[in-house]
Amino acid sequence: MKHAITETNNGSRLIDAQGHLIKTADADRRLLHVLPKLYVDAPVLHRFMRPEHVRLSVAADQPELNHLQPPGGSIQVTQCVPNKGYFIGGCQDTRYGWFVRLPDDLDVIDLVFHWDIAVDAAHLRQRIEHEISLKLLPGPYHTWSMDLSAWHRVRRFEPGKPPLVFQPTTLLSGAGFNEGRNVEVIDICFGDSEDGDLFVYAESLEIPAIPFSDLAYIEEFQDKRLHEVSRQSLFTLNNDAHRANADLEMPADLFVCAVRVAIETPFDRDNEPHGVSPSASHPAIQMLAAWWNVNSPNRCASFLMPWVRVEDSASEYWCGYYETPNEPFALFAQDKDANARVGDAIILQFMRQIAVDDARLHEIAVFLVNGNLSHSVGGVGIEEVKSGEYDEAWYGLEALRRFPSRFPEIWGALTEETME
Repeated sequence: MKHAITETNNGSRLIDAQGHLIKTADADRRLLHVLPKLYVDAPVLHRFMRPEHVRLSVAADQPELNHLQPPGGSIQVTQCVPNKGYFIGGCQDTRYGWFVRLPDDLDVIDLVFHWDIAVDAAHLRQRIEHEISLKLLPGPYHTWSMDLSAWHRVRRFEPGKPPLVFQPTTLLSGAGFNEGRNVEVIDICFGDSEDGDLFVYAESLEIPAIPFSDLAYIEEFQDKRLHEVSRQSLFTLNNDAHRANADLEMPADLFVCAVRVAIETPFDRDNEPHGVSPSASHPAIQMLAAWWNVNSPNRCASFLMPWVRVEDSASEYWCGYYETPNEPFALFAQDKDANARVGDAIILQFMRQIAVDDARLHEIAVFLVNGNLSHSVGGVGIEEVKSGEYDEAWYGLEALRRFPSRFPEIWGALTEETME
């Protein structure tokens, strides 16, 4: 690992392989981070619209920018952010935009995003020309980004506001822009031709110069999102490997009941009793932990985390909590005495309660019920754990609560099975 992302009091920041904060590392040349974003706010379209239905090209008035194309000239449209309503332009090297070298004397860039959308299943054909004039503000750094989340981390705008509150995002309808965006609708043409409707609008904004290290979110969006994967509920491959990852099998109806209890029983972290892992007292967590403590010799379960298969050919699990990266099957085999499986899709990994002795220097160790280390949490002290300010069990509870919406195919199969 060359670097990763961590949360600080100043937002998301890059850290190196030793865990040291990368503060103000910058590029050695002038760079523009081009970030085309198309937002689709119609939920019905989310059922049909995929990246292959969207074509994007980018042009600029300045010929020296080579039409703002990414390296290799090939633009790839993905849904690489958590909100699947966003379609993002990227390339082979980075799915979250791309970088263009800037001449030393260029301070204003006029570009156009050409979006062509064709979704036959939804009877949608639409073209959008989004003209954007970028004024590059002078500063001590060499990097300019169209990513609003990077601007929020610029120290000279803290605790004040960044130069623009809203992302320069292309809207599918060509209307409904937030107040504060400097946008002029030039043309809206509703046509009956095979090319569909045409929306043309222009926008101008100023971009601050920032350190390259403030672009932490570029790295965060490189792995595929769950909504980008072709998911399923029946598995014919790798089932033996999955079953070998757990000593116990939990009844599906118990897991379904726990998920429903997690959804139906409110839990407010701010108003719950203080103490270590207050979420572990939630009825949904207690229901599953109690089952484990009756059926396993490692009878010290306090909370858990579900891990879920979504692809037949893949030998990895998706974590129930959306911010945790995927893990391979092989990682779970060594701790099968801490795991229970629910059918051929789910592994539940059980953890014991965090103790005072689990505190390390600037981090907390979280252990499985078999005594092996599950993971460590940096930037957390034992006092935050003892007071309940940091609640490791909450992540498992949140994973249960969101399970039906995060894994609808698996949830549908489970509920159908338990009704038979």
